[in-house]
Amino acid sequence: MTSNNVTFTVQPRTIKGKAVKKLRREAKLPANIYGDLKESIAVTAETTPFSKLYDQVGDTGLVYLTVGDEKEARPVLIDEVEIDPVNQSLKHVVFKQVSLKEKARAAVPIEFVGETNVPESAVMYIRDEIEVEALPTDFPDKIEVDISVLTEVGQSITIGDLSYDKSKVTLVIDEEDLEKPVVLLQAQREEEPEEEPESALEDAAEGTEDGAEGETSTEESTDSSQDKAE
Repeated sequence: MTSNNVTFTVQPRTIKGKAVKKLRREAKLPANIYGDLKESIAVTAETTPFSKLYDQVGDTGLVYLTVGDEKEARPVLIDEVEIDPVNQSLKHVVFKQVSLKEKARAAVPIEFVGETNVPESAVMYIRDEIEVEALPTDFPDKIEVDISVLTEVGQSITIGDLSYDKSKVTLVIDEEDLEKPVVLLQAQREEEPEEEPESALEDAAEGTEDGAEGETSTEESTDSSQDKAE
């Protein structure tokens, strides 16, 4: 689990709306805090430090966020990160303030480890994250799945097979979803050679015949011309 003493500082923000473009040009990231508080708070984060923070804690790591000169840090999760689809730059961040005594929900990444060497097989990854409920201090960074246990085509690892601390973490799913696969081993598909359509072959054959007839016609025309000239 991510250490509980990860800290980060943001500044109160008065610039809103379209004017936030100026902040981004100054390498600052507009953000908001919502959740366990009366109303949303507009703040600004330094873009590069935040990027490093997000790489460290992801969506489930608890962060103690200090706003400006506040003396008491706020426990938050990084709830949403908006990325520009064109240049992949950070555009906006939403922090979710949480209570350390109340359970919250977050999507935990599934990390696949190991390998399988079953001949003529292919691994199909179906799910790369799963929503869980836990106290903010108990969120796992990730849930590991070892695919080396797949030894035969047709085998799978289901949601019910996932390994995590069930005394602290609860999966947010319906009971029937426990049998749904997270990853499965399927037979490798053989690529069939592409066959040229019969119509294309017939057209090619007809074209050859027409060409031969055309050559005969040309020769006869030439002979006739020579006869006339002579």
